[in-house]
Amino acid sequence: MAYSKFSSDTKPGKTISSFHAISFLLFLHYSKRVYEVCCIHKYSGYTKLMDCLCISASYIGYIVAVTCFSSQVPIVHFRNIVLGCTLFLCGEYTNFYHHRILSNLRQNGSKKYVIPNAGLFQYVWCPHYASIFIVLF
Repeated sequence: MAYSKFSSDTKPGKTISSFHAISFLLFLHYSKRVYEVCCIHKYSGYTKLMDCLCISASYIGYIVAVTCFSSQVPIVHFRNIVLGCTLFLCGEYTNFYHHRILSNLRQNGSKKYVIPNAGLFQYVWCPHYASIFIVLF
């Protein structure tokens, strides 16, 4: 497993595994995702088992790819770590915020489709998906 030192401007002896840092951020992302699925989303119908298996397989494939590539991350400067974590947190917050907006559109068990207009929905077609690009890339 590759270990990377931040840079010479950090305290001597402090190292961080790129693999562990990336794994921790992915853990935070999927923990938030599980919370949203269990407590935030209001579903209008049922999902086919094959669709769920396809989505789950794509998540697993993504995690395997990230695991393979994260072990090869070279030494990074501390500013890049801070920038990456800041973008990650901003993307996660934006995603969560827009999922809350979407869940509040369906009141009292309604299954009616409503076009959202709060948050960034007036500027971007799917800001909750756009923010995931910020988080995962």
